[in-house]
Amino acid sequence: MKRSWYAFSGGNPLDVTNYHRITVKPGYICGHKICAIYAQGQNIHPAEPLSPNIRQYILEGLETELCQPFDPYHSKKYVYLKDV
Repeated sequence: MKRSWYAFSGGNPLDVTNYHRITVKPGYICGHKICAIYAQGQNIHPAEPLSPNIRQYILEGLETELCQPFDPYHSKKYVYLKDV
């Protein structure tokens, strides 16, 4: 299944209804709040349920305040965070 970027609108970060599809890659990378996820789906919300990997990346991102996966550094990032 194809992937899309989804902006987080607040609430439970593991609930797909709190994400909305965006057409551009987010400008933020690291911070203490979820900014966006790169998840399976092409509709207004990502495919449900979120994959175990995306769920783990979200939790690790909130704990470390770093984009995920962080290591290796040049790997594809699936969770971006922000400070605003």
